[in-house]
Amino acid sequence: MNLKSYEEVDSYLTTLSNPGINPGLERVSMLLDLLDNPEVRFPAVHVVGTNGKGSTSAMIDRCFREAGYRSALYTSPHLVHFGERLTVNGVPVSSDKWMDALKRLESIVDSNVFFDDDRPTYFELLTVAAILIMSESDLDVAIVEAGMGGRLDATNRLANVVLSVVTPIAMDHCEYLGNTLEAVASEKFAVIRPGNRAVFAGDDGGKLSDQFIALCDKLGASYVVADRDYPITSIETDFCGTGFEILHQGKVESIRTSLVGRYQARNGRLAYVSCKKLQEIFPKMTDKAVLGGLADTVWPGRLEVLPSSKGTVLVDGAHNPHGMRALVETILELIGDLEIGVLYTSMNDKDYDSVLEILSKIPCRIFCTTLPDNPRCASSGEVLDKARRLDWSSPPEAFDDPAEALERALESFPLVLCCGSLYLVAWVSGLLKKNDSPFR
Repeated sequence: MNLKSYEEVDSYLTTLSNPGINPGLERVSMLLDLLDNPEVRFPAVHVVGTNGKGSTSAMIDRCFREAGYRSALYTSPHLVHFGERLTVNGVPVSSDKWMDALKRLESIVDSNVFFDDDRPTYFELLTVAAILIMSESDLDVAIVEAGMGGRLDATNRLANVVLSVVTPIAMDHCEYLGNTLEAVASEKFAVIRPGNRAVFAGDDGGKLSDQFIALCDKLGASYVVADRDYPITSIETDFCGTGFEILHQGKVESIRTSLVGRYQARNGRLAYVSCKKLQEIFPKMTDKAVLGGLADTVWPGRLEVLPSSKGTVLVDGAHNPHGMRALVETILELIGDLEIGVLYTSMNDKDYDSVLEILSKIPCRIFCTTLPDNPRCASSGEVLDKARRLDWSSPPEAFDDPAEALERALESFPLVLCCGSLYLVAWVSGLLKKNDSPFR
């Protein structure tokens, strides 16, 4: 694998695209039409939601492969290298295939007046390129994770969706999706197709489940609400994975996933329920294949244990209050009263006041840092100022250099948790996995 080639693809995509977020499906629709509609050439499982999309998508993909299907998995963002964003049969698509698809898109964009004043965004070009590659990969199915929202997300131009999967919903991207939970949910639920299939993680019998059911009834879509129809009766988690039991129609099913964390039981249940629903149209998706796929799923950056000669490093992409509550719940179960180090930063547009308050429930010293090459990242001083307003078991510290912050944390504690941003997780993962890393 040539990481430099993937970096070139990423840079090339950046130069082709319009920066920022520009909601709407017009540009994606035009691109797909000019490509003779590659989105119609493969069936897709569409995964939307706020938290757990990536883990749930990865588990569903692994179950398909366990059942003998040729599947693609499209997720974002990448952690270490661009190639992680699209895999076919578990293998990253080559940089050459990405570059070929992007050059075809460049030719279309540069030669069509439609795009003169309305150039596609990074995620739009990325998604169309991925759809083009998937359409030429002889797939049985693609598992496609939405970027943001659902209704106006570039992935919502998929034409042959066989199942819409909605993970837990929380307040996020409010400037685009709305200022109430119901409004955010409405944007996510909008991907459900008339007469099709849909699965929702649920919200413990709250209003969102009612909203989901009402919409499915209106659209004539068959549906499952996972927490209502498949309640979890027990969860056990350790650093090797998570085991849980679910109850359905009086029968208890024992399930295990290699992913760590109590919240992975909820993601695992959603993947399990989704695969059970998919058995209607994929006959090789047996119960044995589903259980085997869940047990063998690998998904980097989600309570992942990374090798280090200086101590144990955990990385997790939790970055909003909902995700951080789930992470803290698991960490407390794993460590008990042990004090640990926490390496933390956040993007400026995230609610990190609330996230820090939740994180302070762990017995820890927080090492606030920043990512100098990321303009969206909060400064270490800004994070420290907010952290100091809370009650921690040890006084917070701040470092502008994330490597120095990590080194200091590992000098002080045998276990260090890195969280707050997927970009931080990517940076730490990349650093620790280098052959010449001082932390190996």
